[in-house]
Amino acid sequence: MDTGLVDVEVNYTVGLPDPEGDIFARNTAVFKRRNRWSVDNDYRIITRKFDHRFRVLRIHDPRDGFTLSLKEGKIGNLWLTCSAPAARPSDVTSEASVPTAPR
Repeated sequence: MDTGLVDVEVNYTVGLPDPEGDIFARNTAVFKRRNRWSVDNDYRIITRKFDHRFRVLRIHDPRDGFTLSLKEGKIGNLWLTCSAPAARPSDVTSEASVPTAPR
């Protein structure tokens, strides 16, 4: 069934503060930086589990409806997932009004 709606994706890059150091210490710094950036840029924190073995930070941007999740795996790998509300093709523009993430 064609609803006339499309999925929209925004990609983010995580800058790693110390790629040569202890991976879990590095990840702690990444989560702290992303949390600070999120608060400073008026994102709403949905989930913040920094003291958990598998850390998670899930934030929501009220301006565009996107939700971004930063997650840590068992071996210290990090990944980002992003979801958006469905949009009509006419609502999608080539330039996003998303603040630049820290590097």
